[in-house]
Amino acid sequence: MPTAVELFGSDSGSVDQSGRRDRVRTFRVDAPASYVLNGNPVDGLPGILTPHPDDPGLLARQRSAADFGDAAQSIVTVRYATWNGAGAFKVAEPDLSGNQYLVGVDYEPVKVLIPVAYRKIIRIESDSGPVDEEVYVVDKDRSFNPTETRTISRVRWEIPNFTMSHAIAFAQQADRVHVINGRAYLFRPLSVRALDNNTYVVDATWTIDEGTRMTDDFFQSVDPDLWYPGYGMAWWSQSAPSDPTFLREPFHVVNTFSFEGFPIAYQKQIADFSQPDGWQSLPGVPPL
Repeated sequence: MPTAVELFGSDSGSVDQSGRRDRVRTFRVDAPASYVLNGNPVDGLPGILTPHPDDPGLLARQRSAADFGDAAQSIVTVRYATWNGAGAFKVAEPDLSGNQYLVGVDYEPVKVLIPVAYRKIIRIESDSGPVDEEVYVVDKDRSFNPTETRTISRVRWEIPNFTMSHAIAFAQQADRVHVINGRAYLFRPLSVRALDNNTYVVDATWTIDEGTRMTDDFFQSVDPDLWYPGYGMAWWSQSAPSDPTFLREPFHVVNTFSFEGFPIAYQKQIADFSQPDGWQSLPGVPPL
């Protein structure tokens, strides 16, 4: 396993006016940057969301890496930050500092809504008098709302002589699912800014969505009087998950409609799956 050695004097930090703190540590790793940024293990390199050894109130929030020397080694920067209380960490803005590209990783908690229906007895009038009838009603207040973690790879790279054709190429790939090294990511271009008269800097993200599965925790929380998609509540056949253990497939949301008094669940894509290799057409895109 490759090892990481912290560079002497690299641990530095700052405090802003609100009292939020961040610190940066720098390591030399005897492995290429691509090895580190693909999440492979490195002995002695802090993991994301691990506390700073001298300041447990700071958590490792972001890692970036650049090849060093003959590319058999890399310089890895680990950024620590305090939680700002608003659902995100305060992280210092990364700087290319002469490198062609940087990759950082964020972990974002996301609340997912899975519709739930509950059994309700209603009284209706018939020719023979009042009749009690059992129906199932979708209730947002009783929805299943698991918190899932999205892994967000933030990539920054340089493009010389940015043109309108470059801008169109990025726009055409926005909100598409890209398959990179066998994994699916949702691509979103964030910004393009001029670094100087001839060079522009691109910021973009690729996000992993693992979907929502029927875990052991889910079954322990099931109320027998409630219906869930695929668990009492039927799926609309054209949008049912291909894997029955899914409550929600990756890059989908789940909604319902009523049919003859019963709720039917269906999935809706929130991304375009038509160009899995579309990332390769992005201008200047670095090795991913």
